[in-house]
Amino acid sequence: MFSGAIEVHLSSATRGARIHYTVDGSTPTEDSPVYEGEAIRVENHVSGANDPDPEDDYEPLTTVSLKIRAMAEADGIETGPEVVADYVIDTVDTSFYVPYDPLPEAGGAKHCLDIYQPHGKTGRPVLFFVHGGAWKQGDKNIYTELGNTFAGYYGFTTVIISYEISTDPWNAVFPEHINDVADAFAWTVNHIADYGGDSERIWIFGQSAGGHLVSLLATDSSYLEARGLSTATIRGVISMSGTYDLNDLVQYPLNPLGISPEEILQYKALMVKVFGNYDEVTMNAYSPSEFVGGGQPPFRLIWAWDDMPGFPEEGQRFLDQLSSFGGLAVDSLLLEESDIPQAVLDLDLGGHYEEIYAINTRDWDSLSTRAVASFIDPTVPFQSP
Repeated sequence: MFSGAIEVHLSSATRGARIHYTVDGSTPTEDSPVYEGEAIRVENHVSGANDPDPEDDYEPLTTVSLKIRAMAEADGIETGPEVVADYVIDTVDTSFYVPYDPLPEAGGAKHCLDIYQPHGKTGRPVLFFVHGGAWKQGDKNIYTELGNTFAGYYGFTTVIISYEISTDPWNAVFPEHINDVADAFAWTVNHIADYGGDSERIWIFGQSAGGHLVSLLATDSSYLEARGLSTATIRGVISMSGTYDLNDLVQYPLNPLGISPEEILQYKALMVKVFGNYDEVTMNAYSPSEFVGGGQPPFRLIWAWDDMPGFPEEGQRFLDQLSSFGGLAVDSLLLEESDIPQAVLDLDLGGHYEEIYAINTRDWDSLSTRAVASFIDPTVPFQSP
């Protein structure tokens, strides 16, 4: 199930008001229990309506749900209108630290992945997620909320992978990162049916460095071909704040993205650490833009109002390149600050990070979340500008 209990609190704007509530769907009256301030936990109120077989005590419930109805009344004041809140959340089965390859010689669990599966469901569409972190930091373990959100609210079998990164003790240098991603994807194709996913319906999603990696996997077919697969195995690509032409980040003085000399120097230092150097041949070898043709899967490109230097321009250039091939399904979304839930904005991390933190069980219907979910399930409300 979800990593944290879901609790509901009731309050009234009228000082001294008494809140009467019910949790069984019935209309509250002045004879209903008075709310005393304790949290109402969803897990303690499972509705029998979600029991697939009420006669079978061993058949697990498919959802945890709660319908709260409440009304406030106070002496000398007209009783307030009834308010209703529904909480229906699918339970999620998890499999953590599943190895997709032998563990790295340097140690750690970078060749492992986590699977979040909607409880009791099979044949589900698969979301394969690759984390960001400038190719030198990050880990699957910090994305439990993302896994629970897409599996629990949208019904996707969600796979979150780790890969070797360019820092101690792995000190990975390209193409080690993309080879790990390709190995994890191949494992998913070959084994995800054992966990309830549909191996013929896999979408790949990455943010930041992860956006670059999933885009490269989908455009340079050599990585999947080496594993007996093709890019046709990928139903679609969601790249959130990725980079697509690595040369764009290091060109000086005529930088096509308009980034400053100081920012270019920072990118050059990063390229040396991750790719070994920043010469044009190396940058081209790992740039998704170099491999774009007419045969890529559909793409959705997302970037944020306060993104990494040059990333919105990168996204637009890649969008234009993809769109130049008639018939290739591609669209984009710019996430504005107003699209991010306030609790995430309060973290004060900037758009590049807040766009991914906005995918969580508290804000399960944020635009960040729906931008991904609607690409897989068109019934999810989302409209690209």
